[in-house]
Amino acid sequence: MTKTVTSTLTLSGRKFSKKELIGIQQTIKTFPNLSLTELAQTICEHLSLDNGTEPQ
Repeated sequence: MTKTVTSTLTLSGRKFSKKELIGIQQTIKTFPNLSLTELAQTICEHLSLDNGTEPQ
């Protein structure tokens, strides 16, 4: 079951926009057979996150 994204979310001081959260949902739907590690790496790539740093 997918919840509709209605607002932003802040995790560990990083604010995720509604657009980013929708993108994460779409990635999960697109690649349902990836392992949790591969999924996390893919999402980080899409968000331009690397080793805990934010996009520049």
